[in-house]
Amino acid sequence: MRKLLPYAVLLLSLGWAQSAQAQFANKSITISPSYLSADKEVGFDGAFPLNLGGSIYLEGGFELYTQFPLALIRENGGTQLVFGWGNHTGVRYLFMEGSLFRPYVGLELAFLQVLGKAATLTFAGPGAVMGFDYFVSDSISLGLRGQTDLFISLDSVHMAYGGGLTLAIWFN
Repeated sequence: MRKLLPYAVLLLSLGWAQSAQAQFANKSITISPSYLSADKEVGFDGAFPLNLGGSIYLEGGFELYTQFPLALIRENGGTQLVFGWGNHTGVRYLFMEGSLFRPYVGLELAFLQVLGKAATLTFAGPGAVMGFDYFVSDSISLGLRGQTDLFISLDSVHMAYGGGLTLAIWFN
């Protein structure tokens, strides 16, 4: 009887076991080369950010994301390149979260600081983002995104817009 007890426990536990549920990767690390343009009054002609970031799936199709751009920026009227950095943090909604092609829209809060030759410029404000990710494997996606931000400084309001390519590595 004692020899049968382990087998009985095993059979009993298998009978109560639930069916396996698929677990998709819900966190990502991203790298995204992009371009950013703004009103001429902002003080720069264009920026070439390299965004490093990540995301985490929340629930019901919503995802929290953040990106940290490190940028080379062309100053207005000059050929000099200066450095800039910032942050874009927001929430996006995935329209088709369970498929290989995932379009999304989102809202973000953006920050940008341009370390110019003459002065340091700092901007912050709300923005919108839209794009898609296409999964080329279970853990790698390629994407395209566009964004527009309303940069607000102490004395003015400016529009900035841009877009970029995205490479993401997904994990649990």
